[in-house]
Amino acid sequence: ESDFLNCIATDGATSVSLMDFYRVAHSLAGSASIYSVMEVSELARQIENLVHPFIHGGAGSAHWRQDTQLLLEKLKALSISTDQAPSQALE
Repeated sequence: ESDFLNCIATDGATSVSLMDFYRVAHSLAGSASIYSVMEVSELARQIENLVHPFIHGGAGSAHWRQDTQLLLEKLKALSISTDQAPSQALE
C-alpha cells in the first residue's frame, strides 16, 4: 500500500513505477470482474483510467493524485470490511 501511495506522490519515482501501478490496477479490475466482485472492479478501473494518460505521455486530470488516493482508500475499506465479515460461502 505505501509503495503505491509513494508512487502517486512522486509520479512513479519510487520502487513502483506508474506503469507498474497501472498494470496492478488493470489486473485487479479484470480479475475482480471475472469473479463478479464488481465494486472492486469498478474502483480499480477508475484508478486505471486516471493513471493511463500519464504512462502514455498525455495530460491527465489535474486532481489525479487526490482522486487516486481516495479510490485506494475505498479499496482498502472494502478489503477491511470483507476481512471482518463472516464467510457466507463456507456456511
